[in-house]
Amino acid sequence: EPYAGKHGVLIVPTCDQSHTDLYKAIEYLDGLGATEIAIVCALGGRVDHSLTNIRLLRYFYSKSRRIVLHTQIQTLVFVHNETVVFLGKKKDYCGVLAFPEEAFVTTKNLHYSCDHSRIQFAESDSVCNQMLGPEAEIEVEGEALVIMPRQVRRDSMQYRVNV
Repeated sequence: EPYAGKHGVLIVPTCDQSHTDLYKAIEYLDGLGATEIAIVCALGGRVDHSLTNIRLLRYFYSKSRRIVLHTQIQTLVFVHNETVVFLGKKKDYCGVLAFPEEAFVTTKNLHYSCDHSRIQFAESDSVCNQMLGPEAEIEVEGEALVIMPRQVRRDSMQYRVNV
């Protein structure tokens, strides 16, 4: 049975040790019909856990229920044939990584522009890019991990499905 822990946090015990706590938490929230999941402070510490938590963005991906992962300075989101529009300030860092293998990327308002550029896993990702102004756009054809300045306000990020 769930119970309240410290600071009013709901604790949901489970004996299934074949999955990580984050995996079980996302499953639990999906079972409640969540329409958006924000994950906070799930990176850092052990590398195996950090990489697994990032991979869960793709594993649990659904256009009908968004999952965003917030670090102290950036937000990560997995997209599939979508455009992400996000806010920040000039020179804020962002990037897009092929996830898992390759994607085609078009960007707007970024220092290093892409125009239907092919990115490939560990060969030609777009990292260390910077925003030119308060809003930027990354269009992805295929599957990719988009890393942007931290988007903690719900209205700071928009998605469009690419046709």
